[in-house]
Amino acid sequence: TPAPANSIGATTAPPGVAYAITYNGSTNPPVDAGVYVVEAESADWRYSGAASATLEIYQAAAQVYIGGLSHVYDGSGKSATATTMPAGLSVELRYHGGLDAPVNAGTYAVSGTVSGVNYAGAAGASLSIARADQFITFTPLGDQTAVDSEALTASASSGWPVSYSVVSGPAEISGGNFISFNGAGAVTLLVAQAGSTNWNA
Repeated sequence: TPAPANSIGATTAPPGVAYAITYNGSTNPPVDAGVYVVEAESADWRYSGAASATLEIYQAAAQVYIGGLSHVYDGSGKSATATTMPAGLSVELRYHGGLDAPVNAGTYAVSGTVSGVNYAGAAGASLSIARADQFITFTPLGDQTAVDSEALTASASSGWPVSYSVVSGPAEISGGNFISFNGAGAVTLLVAQAGSTNWNA
């Protein structure tokens, strides 16, 4: 529903003199919020006279509701959402003062401000991006002899390097990813990735 026009009237001396009013030079009364120069001039050929004034239309109050505040890291920007009352108003969202949606795990201050001419409103919230879980793919070794040395092959879904350690058994790790066996028995290995800003260990 269009907003109603905002018009003003005038009185004359002597009373009843016809007059014409313009708003910033237009005869159409304004609708949008703003400041308008109003000029009234006699429209009766028998009288001359004019006056001017200022008409100010204030912005109406609007409520802003921010949602979509909980995310998990996946390498893409994570945006909040905004709804308004009255519905359908445009809202500018900022994250720590910037327009770019955050990517990395962490907590970010979010502000939402109505960006229309006729309404004013704002709200604040916190958006969180949790660290993501990762999984490790490991190529197991077959049975070995007591003097074997093998390269270990494993990778983490995060892309970060993994580490190897011997939990138990007659073996040792050297050169980062080489295992050497030095006796008979079962060997238990631990393959780990320490995690990072964006990934859980």
